[in-house]
Amino acid sequence: MHVGSLYFAPELALVIANVFAWLVSAKTNQMVRLIERHPISRDGEEFVFRQERSLRFRPGQYLEWTLPHDHPDDRGDRRFFTITSPPGVDTIAIAVEFSPRPSTFKNRLRTLEPGDTVFAAHLAGDFVLPRDPGQKLAFVAGASA
Repeated sequence: MHVGSLYFAPELALVIANVFAWLVSAKTNQMVRLIERHPISRDGEEFVFRQERSLRFRPGQYLEWTLPHDHPDDRGDRRFFTITSPPGVDTIAIAVEFSPRPSTFKNRLRTLEPGDTVFAAHLAGDFVLPRDPGQKLAFVAGASA
């Protein structure tokens, strides 16, 4: 593509688009500090973090969590977890289930102690309740033993 005598390579277009997206996007990236963790089921724990600044989110949304660690598996050092704390509080929590053979990410998560930090970013998700509380809803759930 070119405009007059100025030529744009696809790479430059990607850079410009990414800079624009960053400028107009919500800034949700922050370091969060673990306050506490506690069991919530036989194989699950809740991790509660103190936020640097209050995050505005809707129940049902999630964040991308980055936890650098030695020798990550093929999935790397990032995972997505739904926020389990209610909006408007100064903490942010996630619930994590641990399988018998957890990933390297979850193994590292298990070793966190109060005061340790994790990077939380990219608030997303549209599996949320409608803004109109009068809207009729139907919920369907399934499970297996």
